[in-house]
Amino acid sequence: MGSIILREQMAYEPIFGHRLPWDCISLRCSTALWVRPSGRRLERLNSSSHPIIILGSECLQRKDAAAIHNAVRRISANLKETKKLDYQVFNVLHRYASQVAALDLGYMSDVEIIKQNKPKILFLLGADRNLITRQHLAPDNFIVYIGHHGDAGALLADVVLPGAAYTEKDAIYANTEGRAQQTRLAVVPPGLGREDWKIFRAISEVVGITLPYNDLNQIRSRISQVAPGLLDLNTIQPSLKEVQTLADNLSKVIYRLMFKSLYKI
Repeated sequence: MGSIILREQMAYEPIFGHRLPWDCISLRCSTALWVRPSGRRLERLNSSSHPIIILGSECLQRKDAAAIHNAVRRISANLKETKKLDYQVFNVLHRYASQVAALDLGYMSDVEIIKQNKPKILFLLGADRNLITRQHLAPDNFIVYIGHHGDAGALLADVVLPGAAYTEKDAIYANTEGRAQQTRLAVVPPGLGREDWKIFRAISEVVGITLPYNDLNQIRSRISQVAPGLLDLNTIQPSLKEVQTLADNLSKVIYRLMFKSLYKI
C-alpha cells in the first residue's frame, strides 16, 4: 500500500490521496485541519460502513506526535463505539523492519543521545540507516558492527562480528501488525557467522559480566518476562488500553515527505 501511495504521489500533484480508492492526508494539509470536527475527511469516516485509519509512522516523528496520536485514538475509539465495530480501527504503519518488536521489548533509545554522550564504544546491531557517522563520535570511539549484510554500519566499524540472517537461525519476529512469527534454521551461517545472542553472550564473558543465558530456551524465558506477547505466536496483540497521550496541541505545519524516492524508503 505504501508503495502505491508513493508512486501516485510521484506521478501527479504532491497530494496523498489523488486517484486513490481511499482518502489520505494531503501534503498541503495540516493535522489541525484534518481532524477538525467539521472536516470533510471526518465526515467521510463517519459515513463509512467499515472505516479504518492507518497512521504513518512519520506522523509520530513530528513535534506534535503525542497530540496526533491522541487525536486519532479518540476519533478511532468514537467510530468503534458508535458503529459497534469488532475490528481495530486505529492502525500504525511502520517504515522499518523490526521496529514493532523493538518497541515491544522496551527500546526507547535515540540516536541523538549517542551523539550527545559520545560513548567510548558503540555497538551497531544490523542496519543503521546512515544515522551515525564518525563525525558524531569521539575521535577514540571504537565501533563494533554485528550483522549479516555489509551496510553503512559495517563500513564504519573497527571490527565486524558476523551474525546470522533469518534463514540461518531459529528466531521470532514481530510483523508490522504486531503478530509474532517464528523462523526455522534452513542453513547454517557461512564462515564465522554466529547467532546474535551467542555473540553477546561471548562478549559478556570476556568483559567479566557474564549473561545468565546458555541456550535459546533461557533467552526466551527472559523474553517472557519482558515482552510475553512475542512468545504468543501468530496472535495479534491488542493495544494497551492504559496507554494515553497527554499533549493536545496539534500543529498547523503541513506535511512534508521525508523521502523523495520509492527505492530509498
